[in-house]
Amino acid sequence: KKLENKIAELKEKCKDKQKKKEERMDELEKVKHTISDFDGLADKLITWIENQVNGLKNQDPPATSIEDLKDQLKYHNDFTDKVQDDGADLFKDLMKPAQALKSDLLQNDKYVTDKIADLQKAYDNLQRATGERQEELEKAMLDAQKRKKYRLRLCVDTTA
Repeated sequence: KKLENKIAELKEKCKDKQKKKEERMDELEKVKHTISDFDGLADKLITWIENQVNGLKNQDPPATSIEDLKDQLKYHNDFTDKVQDDGADLFKDLMKPAQALKSDLLQNDKYVTDKIADLQKAYDNLQRATGERQEELEKAMLDAQKRKKYRLRLCVDTTA
């Protein structure tokens, strides 16, 4: 009788361990799926950012006329606003799996931290490219205004 009770007790412990193992496997499968979601969305965001940087770099050089430069500056400002809006939407999509990965198990995971570093690097490149384009257009505008002012002085000097 004692042996039967001991066997029944061991069988119950085995069932509990098996159930815990299955629960852990389910948790790991969810984490695997979450990492896959995070990875896919992070890659999508990095690619999108790189495309925006390329778009900035492939814009026409600054115009020489003030009116054309005003149009280019307006286009640049509209582009920047759209990048911020679209980027915010993509980043928001990424946050759901990113929040799920904040467990102690994955918080210091090298793959996850490397992917976040890649995102930061891509974002920094976008910020730099946006700023460089803004500076380029503003400098061209100042140069065009100086040229216009110089031409006006020449006209005044020749008529005086």
